[in-house]
Amino acid sequence: MIALKKGVLTEVQVFMENSTTPKTGKTGITTPTIYYRKAGGAWTLKSDISTWAEGDSTNAPGWYSFQFSATELNTAGFFAWHITATGAYCLPCELFLVTNDAGDAYTSSADVHTDVGTAIAAIANLDSDLVAAVVKIDEIAVDTDTIIGYVQTTGIGAIATNVETILEGILGGKKRVKAGGTWTDTFYERDNATVVGSFTYTITPTQETRTYVAP
Repeated sequence: MIALKKGVLTEVQVFMENSTTPKTGKTGITTPTIYYRKAGGAWTLKSDISTWAEGDSTNAPGWYSFQFSATELNTAGFFAWHITATGAYCLPCELFLVTNDAGDAYTSSADVHTDVGTAIAAIANLDSDLVAAVVKIDEIAVDTDTIIGYVQTTGIGAIATNVETILEGILGGKKRVKAGGTWTDTFYERDNATVVGSFTYTITPTQETRTYVAP
């Protein structure tokens, strides 16, 4: 069964079978009688058949087209009609009218797509803010080194650990690579793939040097 959106002017095509020679099309029908019934309504004579037209009596004998108006199709649910004409069998037909069709669903999906795009843009802005926060944290770390450069290595190490903890809470994670007396902590975004920066640490018996490396 065909489903169509209600309240929309619709052209239908029908095949009228010849009652004298069955399985062949009846040509030359000009004034058929058409009754239709909306869901929950009574059978009604279609008074306007001005759109009735024969297709191609030579190559497609028996095929005709006509239109139901938007008013005739304004009720959701089953819609039935039958056609009678001299020399042709009565043709019963039925379709189903819906309030919303696939096109409406697509429009809703497009709206959702727009909302998702807006959300992605907001996340991108948040990522930029997080990168700026990392730079600020590094600046704070440099200032801290200047103020307490004479403090024991363990003190500086504790501050560095706190900075790392903050970064790990904001970002996706970190990866530590150690080579001799130097190791590098690389920080990633939430996807754990995009690098936002790294700290390189060099340890001596009396001092710890920390350097921020931009991505």
